[in-house]
Amino acid sequence: MKLKRVLAVFMFVLAVALVSFVDISVFPNLNKTVSAAEIYGDFEYNVLDDGTVEITKYTGSSETIDIPNEINGRKVKQISSLFPDGCENLTSINIPGSVEIIYLYFVYDCPNLMEINVDKNNSKYVSLDGVLFNKSKTRIIAYPQGRQGAYIIPEGVKEIDGMIFDHCQGLTKIYIPLSVRELYAYAISNCDNLTDIYYEGSGKRLKNILYYPNIPCGNDKFYDDNTNYFSSYYSYQVNIHYNYRMFGVVITLSCVVLTFLLIWLYGRKLRKEYKDRRTYDE
Repeated sequence: MKLKRVLAVFMFVLAVALVSFVDISVFPNLNKTVSAAEIYGDFEYNVLDDGTVEITKYTGSSETIDIPNEINGRKVKQISSLFPDGCENLTSINIPGSVEIIYLYFVYDCPNLMEINVDKNNSKYVSLDGVLFNKSKTRIIAYPQGRQGAYIIPEGVKEIDGMIFDHCQGLTKIYIPLSVRELYAYAISNCDNLTDIYYEGSGKRLKNILYYPNIPCGNDKFYDDNTNYFSSYYSYQVNIHYNYRMFGVVITLSCVVLTFLLIWLYGRKLRKEYKDRRTYDE
């Protein structure tokens, strides 16, 4: 009975520890769909179990897309991947105030996209000079791939989402403020014309570079020509997502502790049985 209580307490502590390391932002859609894909103009969409709409695809060819605020009286709440096969024509996209969840890479592989605009009444997202941010402006959500020249990331940004600057062929320089502490998977990659990455604060290291790689940009000469490159200031050797690495550490240590605990309790039980047997024989 005592052994069961000890195991129950241990499993509870382990569950709490695991939950603390799981990044639920990786799983933004917790609503199950209740219908197959439906059509509204050039949009495909699903109705979610809370009665709102998730737009899943754009099938038109317009240069400018206006995401509807409602579809058939239902609030448009989510946007997933609009262009699974890319979109050559798209130059701008307008997001209404109703949208609360936008998937990463929702406008990926759109080489001529110049701006992403957000309604001023949106409570979750905001657009700064055509770049998509969360409302608090601490995280970059999407960067238009068609933009040319240098980009200065605003002070106050803490996180740069995965693949934000991936295949941004017109990007030449990036200025990263001291406030940025985390770069996610492939945040800066395959940018053939990128020549400089400036980080405000030499000697200061990023807290996490989450997943490898963040830096390969198409030109091998980049590594040799830039003394202000990531390897000077950043923890480039951190190639594994911090949360998942800690998740593995917690699991490993928990298994070790549990193993020793079970061995100790079993040994204690055997010693008690042996002692009781000796007492009975005497």
